[in-house]
Amino acid sequence: MAKSFKQRLADLDKQHKADLANKEKDRAAAHAKVNAELTDTQRQAYIGRMQQQKDIPNQLRQMGISGGGSETTLLGAETNYQNRRALNEKSAMARRSEIDRSADEDLRILKSTHTDRRLALQQQADQEELDTYKGTLARFGSLDQINKEIRRLRKLGRDDLIPYAQLQKQAIIDKEKSASATSGSSGGSSGGSASRSSTVSSTKSSSEPKTFWEKFDF
Repeated sequence: MAKSFKQRLADLDKQHKADLANKEKDRAAAHAKVNAELTDTQRQAYIGRMQQQKDIPNQLRQMGISGGGSETTLLGAETNYQNRRALNEKSAMARRSEIDRSADEDLRILKSTHTDRRLALQQQADQEELDTYKGTLARFGSLDQINKEIRRLRKLGRDDLIPYAQLQKQAIIDKEKSASATSGSSGGSSGGSASRSSTVSSTKSSSEPKTFWEKFDF
């Protein structure tokens, strides 16, 4: 059994909501991946920093550097570490922005497509309703019936269907006019035939030979 318009519309909306939810899940999963990778990258940078802080003093002693030189080297290492962290954050932010841009575009397309499908479904339902209604109108055979139908449509506010009812009304009027004209033509023909028959009969009678006594006018 074919689904009604409301059922088809409900199915379409349900699928649309599911598509939107799935797209948001994909967005969240992509963000989670970026965050996990950032966390791992920052942890590796931190481990490298701690290892460097441990190794630098020994390296400086082997090179005979101490005092201010040692502090400058440690400060430079810390600056490099902070710079790496900032670059990692910037890279992750750019990736998040791209994820959001792509997801937003996908959502826009989904919503636009859903709107188009809803409109197409509505147009299809309207056409089906109109076709059914035209079949209903075809069953109205009298002006009284069609006038009642037009009043009903006006009461319901279905001005969109009134023109089709008016067309059916005109068809009924034309049909009645045609039937009336045909009837009048048939009556006229019968009268004309009778008149012609009478004339011919009269003419025939006058032209027939009279008897011997009929020749005299008493």
